[in-house]
Amino acid sequence: MIGWLTVLWACRVCVFSNAAGLVLYAVAAQGRDTFADTSFNYNVWWAAWHWLWTLLFIGFLWAFPVHLVARKMVEGSDDWLLPLRVRREMPVDEQLVLGRALRTRFAFPIRWVPRILGVMPFYAVCAGLVREWSDLHEAGSLDQAMGATIQIQWLTVAVAINGVLFFWFLIRRRAIVSWFGRNRRIPGAGFIARMLLYRSTDKGPRAWLVANILWFPPVLLLVWAFVSPLRLSEYCPRSMLLPMLLGGGTLLFGRLARWSDRTGLPVVGLVTIAAMALTGANAPFHNIRAANSTLGQRASLDDAIKQWQYANHCLGNIKVCPDALIVATEGGASRSAFFTATVIGALFDEASNPHAMINRLFAISGVSGGAVGAAVVHAAVADWRDEGRLPCQVGRESWFGQTSDGKAPENWRGCLQLLTSGDHVTPAFVGMGFRDNLAPPYIARIPYWYDRAALLEQSWEAHYDFVHGSAELRS
Repeated sequence: MIGWLTVLWACRVCVFSNAAGLVLYAVAAQGRDTFADTSFNYNVWWAAWHWLWTLLFIGFLWAFPVHLVARKMVEGSDDWLLPLRVRREMPVDEQLVLGRALRTRFAFPIRWVPRILGVMPFYAVCAGLVREWSDLHEAGSLDQAMGATIQIQWLTVAVAINGVLFFWFLIRRRAIVSWFGRNRRIPGAGFIARMLLYRSTDKGPRAWLVANILWFPPVLLLVWAFVSPLRLSEYCPRSMLLPMLLGGGTLLFGRLARWSDRTGLPVVGLVTIAAMALTGANAPFHNIRAANSTLGQRASLDDAIKQWQYANHCLGNIKVCPDALIVATEGGASRSAFFTATVIGALFDEASNPHAMINRLFAISGVSGGAVGAAVVHAAVADWRDEGRLPCQVGRESWFGQTSDGKAPENWRGCLQLLTSGDHVTPAFVGMGFRDNLAPPYIARIPYWYDRAALLEQSWEAHYDFVHGSAELRS
């Protein structure tokens, strides 16, 4: 038992990564909801491509880094076996003897803990998929829920098979390396063998590249996430995000943990405290961004009533005015915005005269996500009045009603749904996970360091502009 606990402590960063993933997928509904995403199913090949990449992200950007860091932690040196005080007081030759004795005693957990930790990400995802299937099972009579349930069943089988294959690879890793070593006629066989060993016996820059090449994709994606989260959300949306963040964070903090074992200092804790102190000292970090506006002050209630009467051709004769349409909508993040847009769009479409129904809309009262829906409806109606056409010109695969021809919807309900169905969570989550935890003072207004609140605003703007056809998605 002592050996298992000692090895698990040495691999503490990997243990935390797996535990965080299990909580995010099996406990947090928002994490497992990413697998109920059927927005790509308008095209079976596009859906297959999306979920194939999701499986690759789980394997190569989370499971592989976890196993890599755990293996390097227990095989790289004896720092985790011998406390700093012992290393200072004990001669080097005695340290080597004690280290070999402890490695012999703990040989079984040293061999198996990295393997078990490496396959745990697949278990965490499967646990989330099973929970999501259970959540949707009661709503199986709905077409969307039925489609998501069938998709989840296939994904569970695919993730489980990938987990079994990955575990087989971890067990047979050295045999596979040996096979590549014996078959030098295969192009790049030696390179692959050294890479799969996570080290190189040679020296020089090329050897360092070979030994560390598996670190590059997660690290590059983390840099991309920090610099351009909006662009990242386009290429790595929703279900791909968590594996990337969990795996990349494992690589970063794994390095710090090895340094901690070497120096005897709580480096991970010190870095965390320093990041919190820097961000805490940044007083204006979460201030609301000021926007230059020429709209002036909001109209008074009397002026608003007169403008509404003028639009409905009943100014000065209230008896002939139609009933005013007043919408009250509650909060609930993006779902509330989507439902608000759906209801208002349906009211416009089902009216015998949509133009008259739009004029009857006097006010929308909403909070949180409902307020977002109200803002989208206001902007869409304003663009419709200015341009004489629906504001939706470009379709998006993130809208569940997307057709195979990629055209934008031609009715108000579909258009407003499309305008409120963007992926606004990914950029905000990236900001919360990285930028908000490392924000030195005086940089809150730098575009490449906007906090999650500003990133959320930018994602609304970018999605609306893209669907409207007025701009490409910008980072």
